[in-house]
Amino acid sequence: MAVLVFPGAAALEACLRGELVPQEIQRAPARFREGDDGEIVVEVSGIDRKRRAELKKLGVGSARALGRTPDVNEVSCWAEILRPVFVGDEALDSAVALFWLERQEDLVALAGELLRLGCDRQELCALPDELIAQGGPAALVRAVDPPFYTLVRALDRPGGLRAFVPAPAGQEQIFVEAGYRHPLVEHVQRGSAPLLLITAEGHFVPLEELSFQGLYQLIDVAPPRGDARHAPLPPPPRVQVTLTLVPRAREALPTLWVIRERAIESVERLIERLPEAELSKLLFAATSSAGGDSGEPTVLLRVRPGRGSPPVLDLPGEAFAPWLEIDNLYLPSDAILEPPLRRETLRNLLAERSDEVCWLTPLDAEPSAGGNGAGNGAAATAAAGVRPPERARPFQLERAPESAFAPLSHWVQYVVHSSAEALEPWVRSSTFDFEAFESTGLEWSDSPPQEEREPRSTRKRRRRRDDIDDEPSGERASEALPDYEIEDDEIDDEPEPMLEAPPPVVVEEGAEAQLLSQLEARYLELEAPADDPERTRLWAEMGELNARLERERQSRLCFARAVWELDGDAANTVVARWAASMGVEGDDVAASIGDGADAEAGLVVLGVLGPALAQADGALLQRVQLWLDEKDGSLDVRTIWLARVALSRAVGGDRLQLLRARDRIVARLSRGLSLARDVPTFMRFAGSSGGSEGAAHRQLVRRLTAFLDRFRKTRRSVPFNAGADARTDAYGLLLFAYGFARLGEAEHARALREEALGAIDTSDPIHAIAAPAYAVRVDHALEGLPLETKLPDEIEARLNELPKFKRYTIDRLRHASQVLEPQERLQIYTGFLGDADDPRGAEFASLRGLGDAAQLRVAVDEVLAMAEGFADEPQERARLLDGVMDFFPLLAEAEAVPRIERVAAALEGIEAPRRAELLDEALMLAALFGRAALVEALATRLQVLFAELGEAHIEVLGRLLGGVLRSLRRAGLGERAAELLTAAESAVQGDEGPALQARLSLGTALADLGRYDEARAIAGVARKRLADVVGANKGPPLLETLNLARGLAELYACLPLDEALGGLEALSEHLGSVSDIYSSNTHFCVSVLEFVESLVLGYASDQLSLGEVGRRLLDEDEYLVRRRVHRDTRL
Repeated sequence: MAVLVFPGAAALEACLRGELVPQEIQRAPARFREGDDGEIVVEVSGIDRKRRAELKKLGVGSARALGRTPDVNEVSCWAEILRPVFVGDEALDSAVALFWLERQEDLVALAGELLRLGCDRQELCALPDELIAQGGPAALVRAVDPPFYTLVRALDRPGGLRAFVPAPAGQEQIFVEAGYRHPLVEHVQRGSAPLLLITAEGHFVPLEELSFQGLYQLIDVAPPRGDARHAPLPPPPRVQVTLTLVPRAREALPTLWVIRERAIESVERLIERLPEAELSKLLFAATSSAGGDSGEPTVLLRVRPGRGSPPVLDLPGEAFAPWLEIDNLYLPSDAILEPPLRRETLRNLLAERSDEVCWLTPLDAEPSAGGNGAGNGAAATAAAGVRPPERARPFQLERAPESAFAPLSHWVQYVVHSSAEALEPWVRSSTFDFEAFESTGLEWSDSPPQEEREPRSTRKRRRRRDDIDDEPSGERASEALPDYEIEDDEIDDEPEPMLEAPPPVVVEEGAEAQLLSQLEARYLELEAPADDPERTRLWAEMGELNARLERERQSRLCFARAVWELDGDAANTVVARWAASMGVEGDDVAASIGDGADAEAGLVVLGVLGPALAQADGALLQRVQLWLDEKDGSLDVRTIWLARVALSRAVGGDRLQLLRARDRIVARLSRGLSLARDVPTFMRFAGSSGGSEGAAHRQLVRRLTAFLDRFRKTRRSVPFNAGADARTDAYGLLLFAYGFARLGEAEHARALREEALGAIDTSDPIHAIAAPAYAVRVDHALEGLPLETKLPDEIEARLNELPKFKRYTIDRLRHASQVLEPQERLQIYTGFLGDADDPRGAEFASLRGLGDAAQLRVAVDEVLAMAEGFADEPQERARLLDGVMDFFPLLAEAEAVPRIERVAAALEGIEAPRRAELLDEALMLAALFGRAALVEALATRLQVLFAELGEAHIEVLGRLLGGVLRSLRRAGLGERAAELLTAAESAVQGDEGPALQARLSLGTALADLGRYDEARAIAGVARKRLADVVGANKGPPLLETLNLARGLAELYACLPLDEALGGLEALSEHLGSVSDIYSSNTHFCVSVLEFVESLVLGYASDQLSLGEVGRRLLDEDEYLVRRRVHRDTRL
């Protein structure tokens, strides 16, 4: 037994942190005492001489014995030797706290204080006498969001009250007394005890399994006596309010000037004295609106969007500034609009058309009751008692088309054009006619005539190639360039798809981000196809700017899109710009690939990688192959495909590896492009809040947080098993964690996941499947994987081992959860009543888990042949065809497509609803493999079938509609989707039950296509029906409530952001009315989780984060990927 003497607590802490004392010794019990000079003497066993010698060199002494003085203390581990450090109230901001009470009779008083201060999420626990006798607390109170006042009061320990907070944060197993910080808390081991408290004195108090009871389980709330019902009065008459302009100072600088008097002269004086840099910021438009004297036009000057701070101009005109961040609405710079209206309302009222610039011009006359424009309704307003503000002025709304504006630098061209008649005599007087003078060519010649030369129209004016490499840059570039000639017949009216790399744009330091934002805005505003050359140019420029800002991943995504539609020299030009932006030469690429370098820097793929590998040896090619295999799952689909194509060409055309790569990419595209992995950041929030990704993201996160707060505070009745309420809360937190992860709030998502998993006992076999499955979905969302990503095989294996009744319980949750099972249509009752190992039937049990492609193909063909043999049994044939199509995505395209055609040919004779479901699945698979002709044929059959289904099967029609439209758009058949939607509208009618549910699916598709007014009308009907069923005295029809909530949430997610958020918030108010009495209440309330999931998926939907513009661009983006992948494979 050795005795070590540490100079002090700091020395001991350093030795423990540096593991100079081995971990196994640190975790063992020990005896120690404190010396008079502050040294710490510790008795230790198991430490060897070599380690003691190292400690001695660092100043750690030794002693013969510890001694048996009264100062000797025993601790459970070495960390307990160190005492916590007082930090005051700086660490009291905690989401959870444990309150330690010395007397159980103080429990009710503390609970009342917390409740009075707004903390109703409490759990109380009285501890046994034997634990109290050992120095433990008499009672504990666990509080969520504890009030700061009570935490501060506990610092003084009034009446023995103490507070403990989690340390480190993010877990709830180790708590340190509030106001203190233990120096080694991150190294503390709690052992077998589920809870460990560390007091201010440094004592470790382990607590065994405790039984906490919620506050509302201990109290009964009596309803008030009496029931007074109020009858609604008729709505008051609508009040007509007049919009007026009120003089008021504003911070916004003028960005629009309207010059009515002597406009041309004023603008010319401005151009003479304005610096060129300021001149480039302005646009002008000359209009013919009345208002100026002497018939002169009115000239509008406007600051170009995204050109830095607006210039300060002294002009004899009216100055206007933007209002409420509406891009095309301007108010006088010294006035505001009264009464204040919301931005969307004002946009729809005054500036609905985005292709017009609108401004409000004050009128000198008072508004009249019978006039037009802003003056209308003044008399009614006064009569209703609504007086306009003092000094309020009416206004006139004026508009000018956006297309009328041109850069102010083009002003000279405008003046020349408008004064053409006055200039014509001067032009004629300055013209010399050479046709009257002819020459023989010998008059002034001193030598014989030269051989006849080619006409000038074909003469070459070539640039000397030798000078290209030495081309100077900067201000004197024009002086140093030599004369060059080109042939006139080489001049092309149409620009090349991609130009040579321009010289770097010189911007001020820190302005790259602003310039990038301008390019992103231009891209989103561009009305052109996804493969338009202008978009290609913008992608290349955005790639260079992202590289300068060291956003390597964003740069790679942009350049991959820039080169995607190009070939030959045009592609090589873009690739050269890509390589230059990363500072990589062609020879450097081959050396960087495969050496374990960063994925971004190592993969300067495309035309650079291709030429570099063309002369590479076999060893390098193999390294590249292995490197691409390793990075395949982490790269975006464009980059990985271009890399595979380049590698295939380098080895002489390896078609087999290209086909395998194609199959992997098509499988990834089966659920669409991944927003996190495949889409540039600025496109994720395109169209929301005017294209501002930050504003949209903050609103979504804020509203989802508000729904989380409502969920935590809402008390629900769980009639079957009240103990499942806490577990329902925990699973609800996992759903919120998934939502925050989808929105990119990683820390919040992880904290909620850990909080939820800590509250679920996974020793129960059902919880051992459900909790990890939800946690995996959260991890998928954090990694940017699509919702349909397969769950791990271990969860599937545990699922298959469950007894029948427990399997039924977990299957009910899976059936209700789109997060757990986004694709598979579970037949929970069939699986419960049947004896098959696979819910689809015994024929499919052998197919599950087959890893060999050849074996899987043979097994699929056997099931197909079996299905085709049931010619006289359509139900059995439909079951087999439905089940076998689940395995088609696992096959290669060349093998899967003929089998899809076999399925489509085997559907005759199956009843219409079932046939529609099978056609829907076949259509989805055909779109997955990019077979547009097959998709078109299947869609035609579905369109005919929709008319055949009619009202009798309206539920099936509504369920299939959304998926069919998505498949058509993925295949690049957007117009065909619109036709199918029109055909379905006539068949979908009704205001309740399955008919209304089908109309909700129709409304979602309409909103997805931008037909918002029709979608809003359907949402209004559904909202009214939901309010009726929830407010019925007999209690809400549960299934209809959940179906309406899910359908409304999906529809709202396709509407503009402000409308969507308002609708989802209104839906959340029904949370308290949701409950059920299913047998699954032994573990969780499925209905509550289904309702919460509907709203969480609404807030975290791709539609809201993308916006209308983003959704359209993403669909076009996916189509371009599929088109090129299939085109390259065929070539």
